[in-house]
Amino acid sequence: DEDGKLSQVRTQLKHKLSSRRDVNDIEQSGVVPHSYFDNPDRVMQERVKTRQLTADFLEEFLENRFDYEEMTERGIILTGNNSNSNSNSNTSHDNDTGKQHLTHEQETQKKLARR
Repeated sequence: DEDGKLSQVRTQLKHKLSSRRDVNDIEQSGVVPHSYFDNPDRVMQERVKTRQLTADFLEEFLENRFDYEEMTERGIILTGNNSNSNSNSNTSHDNDTGKQHLTHEQETQKKLARR
């Protein structure tokens, strides 16, 4: 009867192991990084290094990006003062409804102010 129990356990174990995903499936599905099973320490060090480089790049980019005034001075953001519109007024009125319409520049400034 002992051999019967061992045979049953062996059969269950073989079944479970055969349904288990192999190393390639685990890597391809993204559970672990590519080449993880070849050299896990190197892969994890590369991952940490990549994240740190990305964080450093973003930090430098955000420190050096133009602020609103610089973008306005360079003509990236247009205001009523440096706009090339032919209108003398920054707003117009719809004669039919009497509603006031903002210029494109005013709409852009309004959106930026909300951020």
